Amino acid sequence: MKQTNRTKGGAGGFTMIEVLLAMIIIATSAVAVLMWQKTSWSQTSSTNRLMVAGQIVEKQIEQQRMIIAQNPVPNFQTFKTTFDNKDVVIVDNSVSPPVSVRWHAYDTLHDPNGHLITDVFKVNLTAWWTGAKPTDSLQVETRIAQNF
Repeated sequence: MKQTNRTKGGAGGFTMIEVLLAMIIIATSAVAVLMWQKTSWSQTSSTNRLMVAGQIVEKQIEQQRMIIAQNPVPNFQTFKTTFDNKDVVIVDNSVSPPVSVRWHAYDTLHDPNGHLITDVFKVNLTAWWTGAKPTDSLQVETRIAQNF
């Protein structure tokens, strides 16, 4: 049997196929890591935007509650006139791009026994970034009452 130079203890090296396979494995791994990193950055960005939108929604809710608390009867009536069964969009320009918040208030709330609850509104809010896809939104439901 004839022995090759490699088995005789000579200076063996890698074959071209081994080098190409190693390069393909390394390149594939690098592409996978870069794609994972891109996805991670995208999700982090989306999460940060939702947090900012949540803070803006909270700020708008608290502004309305504070206005009502300052003078409950007339200010609650103004709230009712402005928001009752209507879609009202309030744009917050304090961030870039601006965040729009759609308010829709319902005054038809009932207690567990079926009795109408007066002077309390169920409010649905939807916040989205101006120019963003419709799926990039935050939805919140809360209650706003005349008396706290």
